[in-house]
Amino acid sequence: MSRTVTILSKFTIPVCIAVMWLIGCREAEQIRGFYAGGWEWSEFQPCQNLEEQWWVTGDSVFFSKYDSLTTAEGHERAFGPTVYIEGAGTVSRPGEYGHVGAYSRELEISRVTIMKYLGELNRGDRQKMEQHCADLR
Repeated sequence: MSRTVTILSKFTIPVCIAVMWLIGCREAEQIRGFYAGGWEWSEFQPCQNLEEQWWVTGDSVFFSKYDSLTTAEGHERAFGPTVYIEGAGTVSRPGEYGHVGAYSRELEISRVTIMKYLGELNRGDRQKMEQHCADLR
């Protein structure tokens, strides 16, 4: 019996690691950046590289917070106002994600610690985004 367990252990761990690598399992990491979403788009731009746009998925808690905050500010989600967020999430490997594969990565948000409405910030205004990221370091 112990020989069988030893043999299984020797093969199980490498096989599990290989499967995790192939399917892209990642651990949650700290995230900081800007989110905006609406009909057929859900975009996160990380402070560390504002040139990238990641497709966002996550549990309903994240999207409920976004909807509540932006609705309280007088916006409908379909028009996607920008919010600044900090929290944790799992970032995919580079690829094609989201609607028509338009995003370079996928971010699965698992926790949001800060969500700040930025009504003055237009989507894609890199200069203001860079300044906001620098101010919060």
